[in-house]
Amino acid sequence: MKQPILKTEPRNDSPKKLRAQGLIPGVLHGPGTTSVPVQFERSAFIRILSKHGSNAKIWIERGKEKSFGLLKEIQRDPLDKSIVHVTVHLVASDKEMKMLVPIIFTGREELENRILMLQPIKEHVEMSGKAAAIPESIAIDVSKKELGDTITRADIQVEKDIQILDLDSEVYALIKDLRHAAMPEEETEAEDKEETSTGSESEAATGEQETES
Repeated sequence: MKQPILKTEPRNDSPKKLRAQGLIPGVLHGPGTTSVPVQFERSAFIRILSKHGSNAKIWIERGKEKSFGLLKEIQRDPLDKSIVHVTVHLVASDKEMKMLVPIIFTGREELENRILMLQPIKEHVEMSGKAAAIPESIAIDVSKKELGDTITRADIQVEKDIQILDLDSEVYALIKDLRHAAMPEEETEAEDKEETSTGSESEAATGEQETES
């Protein structure tokens, strides 16, 4: 997927005033460089975030200069969850890196139509490769999986220049019976009722014995 371009300008006002103008304050930093305070257009950043997610890799445009970067941190207001600050880590696009890439499981509805369910176990895949080549996320289609199947490294497809660092035996999810998933709680409630009933009967029997004696 082609990396998006995000235009930035030097920060020229306080963070509060910038946010009131529809801008997001941020900072650029990277190895061997000093932190650079910048500002982004909120609408442009939201579009990138919606399409590429918080793990997005982007090209930062500053005037005629372009730098490759990774979204490092997105700070949000604790009350309304609006974005208040963004940190971008600048790296060379061909730099070899290790990254945790989020997994997106697709086809869950098809499983549920067959009374099956997906039980995720691990939500990320550790990969290594050039920064620009590592995917932002990995999609795994589970729609044709059967009861008892496991989602393993063999289900993950990547380009030949990307290496998966997880073990071959790594399990990312299980396919289970949707009906059995709710049974433990129901069985526990039934057992609790049975124990309560048995306990009451025992107490009643004890009381009768004491009366007879």
